[in-house]
Amino acid sequence: MYNEVEVEAFPTIPVVFLGGIREDRAPRLNSMGLAITTLEEDMKTVTKAKQLPEEEGIHLFVNGKEISGKRGEDIKNMVKRILSEKGIRSGVRIESVNHNIKSGSSDSGVAALVTAIDELFGLNMSKEEKIKYGKMGSESVQRSLLGGLSETNVDNYPEVRGIPVASHEDLKDIRIFLVPFNAPEGEPKYKNESPLFKTRITADEIHQEIVKHPDYKIRMRETPRRVLEIKKAFKEGNIKRMFDLILEDVENAHELLEDRGLVVRKGPMRELWEDVKKIAKERGVIAVPTAGGGNQISILVHKDHADHIRNFLERNNYSFRECKVAPSPRVVRRI
Repeated sequence: MYNEVEVEAFPTIPVVFLGGIREDRAPRLNSMGLAITTLEEDMKTVTKAKQLPEEEGIHLFVNGKEISGKRGEDIKNMVKRILSEKGIRSGVRIESVNHNIKSGSSDSGVAALVTAIDELFGLNMSKEEKIKYGKMGSESVQRSLLGGLSETNVDNYPEVRGIPVASHEDLKDIRIFLVPFNAPEGEPKYKNESPLFKTRITADEIHQEIVKHPDYKIRMRETPRRVLEIKKAFKEGNIKRMFDLILEDVENAHELLEDRGLVVRKGPMRELWEDVKKIAKERGVIAVPTAGGGNQISILVHKDHADHIRNFLERNNYSFRECKVAPSPRVVRRI
């Protein structure tokens, strides 16, 4: 047990699309995700947790502002539940700062928080316990908690399991280029900026609409197959096959959403998507575009072919960050 701890955790991107959730917010289908950070590892959530007297309660600050409303209450209730079920009587001050994260901060924020509470009070929780509590704050928190490439498995629902598939070391030959299509307030406007990206489609909109598509039942059959085949391709060292399956899945998900009127890949975003596919096909480059619901394309590429993507993005004046696969959360300070 410590008076104060500091933890860093990393954001995530979808690999096999999470689309459609149940009333308890458990996923309807198996999915996969990837924890990522920049080559310098400066894209992360840093969370400090400090013990307080019990009567002072729980205080949560994100990027310098105390969080209130439903989001704040959900996180506080998660912390209260952990402390109550573990027999801990204490207040806590939690300060979380997101560094250079454009998407995926809810996963890294909750992962860092759960890890910090575990370390602060010496709870020695298993990964399964951390995931159970973390899901109160983010339904895909296991992606950040496990690091590397992971699967969210609902084969035995209501049990939801986070299964590690490959570590960040296993995937050291993969690079990820993040290309955002909207600039945060106060930052220079991107070359790829467009009025089309002033808003983003919410996760709840995606979950609600994709299940209404008549072909969703086909997705329910095909997605588990793709997850199994991606895992098989990894074991065989076949990154190209992995990427082909990732593209098959993400294009299917976005096509269903687009049929329902939810278009993520708008205008210049769709143009880059097709350009990456063209480069991969015509030049034999092992690369694939992917995207969740945000205004960002993530381009996965074998590091031996990364120059092809980097040079294309620079030549066409895209703003981007070059990333790598990230590990699970790390405790960096204890007092």
